Amino acid sequence: APTLRSLRDDDDDDVRWGGTPGYVDPALARTGRLAPACDVYALGVVLLSLVTGRPAVDAERTPTDLAAWVTERYYSATARSSNDNKNNNNTEAVEAVADERLFCCASGDTRRRQQRACDRSANGGRDGQRRRCRSDDGSDDVSDEAGLAVARGLLEIAAACVEADPRRRPAAADL
Repeated sequence: APTLRSLRDDDDDDVRWGGTPGYVDPALARTGRLAPACDVYALGVVLLSLVTGRPAVDAERTPTDLAAWVTERYYSATARSSNDNKNNNNTEAVEAVADERLFCCASGDTRRRQQRACDRSANGGRDGQRRRCRSDDGSDDVSDEAGLAVARGLLEIAAACVEADPRRRPAAADL
């Protein structure tokens, strides 16, 4: 695969860059300056894709790029939560963007290891309400706090990586 260095012409000081839509740092597209922060941005998009279960670009989604979509939904849900003053650990915001399959990840006990199907309880859903997981035998729906913690942690890292200002992103070595 060609690297950005191999795209440089020996007799030209300009670097031509290319990248996959959705993963290219908007700051790079705007300024043309290639920096390690561009790779950090792409890593953030990969993490967002893992957490949400959605592709980096989707023409049927508004906004079409994943980083903007997550940011919009996440901060909108965070604002609703803080206005309602009923949730101060951003659970509603995490649930607004995370793939519900994360909430059914296996944790310590045997019953949870057997979980295969995640469905919404009578109170659950995509609108910020708690998801519930059902074990294979259909017994005892339980909410999966481990999945919520994983989603929350990955979203925090991804959000730092896709920060609009490249100077505020973590250094690649710190990830």
